[in-house]
Amino acid sequence: MQAVLERVRSEWPPHELRNAIEDWGGRLARGELAVTGLINDVLAGQPGTQRLLLFVDQFVQP
Repeated sequence: MQAVLERVRSEWPPHELRNAIEDWGGRLARGELAVTGLINDVLAGQPGTQRLLLFVDQFVQP
């Protein structure tokens, strides 16, 4: 999530970026934000790009 937001909103101050990462992550986890919408937003910000490689790593804290 962090890499996506940094790429899309690189002009945001660090604290706003952190807040957005936490917000998007929570909304994705609760099913309030569809991954397809997120992907469409990223692709819209990258003219000429039609595909996106999405790498998901699940980290579980003990």
